[in-house]
Amino acid sequence: MKRKILIMAGICMVTLAGCQGKQAESTAEVKLITPLPAQYAEEAGDEMPDGTYPVSFTGDDLTETGDGYTLTMEFYDYDRYDKDDIRSMKVGDTINVTVMEYTDAGSNAVHKDLEVESIDMTNDEAGEIIAVDINGGIEEGGVYLYYDSDFEVYGNMLWDGSATYYSIGKGMIPVSEDFQFVDCFDYETLPDGVVTGYEDLPDSLTTGEGADYFIANNMEAVIRNGEIVQLV
Repeated sequence: MKRKILIMAGICMVTLAGCQGKQAESTAEVKLITPLPAQYAEEAGDEMPDGTYPVSFTGDDLTETGDGYTLTMEFYDYDRYDKDDIRSMKVGDTINVTVMEYTDAGSNAVHKDLEVESIDMTNDEAGEIIAVDINGGIEEGGVYLYYDSDFEVYGNMLWDGSATYYSIGKGMIPVSEDFQFVDCFDYETLPDGVVTGYEDLPDSLTTGEGADYFIANNMEAVIRNGEIVQLV
């Protein structure tokens, strides 16, 4: 009888150890995938690092000063992910991602941790994974990631192929005297667009077609040495 009890106890201990090992292994396999650091600035302000930023503004945000002009803009960024993190992602992992939430008042970008329930990867003809739908993609409340081969990252995109932008704040930035405004609003002027300069301010930003449609999806500001040198 004593021998039977010892055998049963040994079996229980082995079984328990095996369960604990599986649980530890399972926990180790689950990972949290986070976006790469912001490309230029985590938070916007009146002094911005050199870079090209998605921005939004209206013509009324241009202010004439004694030294020239300043333009108040809202700056944006979007989630980018290391390609190895995305390609090794598994069901059960969690991805920190920006999603758009829509209400009667409009849309709002929200950061959240999303548990990965399904993954659908799309390859190009060369076998490169160029797109990844998580949890059925945007149409089913999930996420769509597209591969940027130039930087070897996956970007968080909307259904129309534009980035899922989120605001990093506002800044009032001086306009350089070497400023250029490249207006591609009229497709007939492509590929060069209509190029105007500092001497054409403020008319080029406050009149003309599309003057109230300067949003992150179609407007970039190039900043060098603390000044706006180009709007595209």
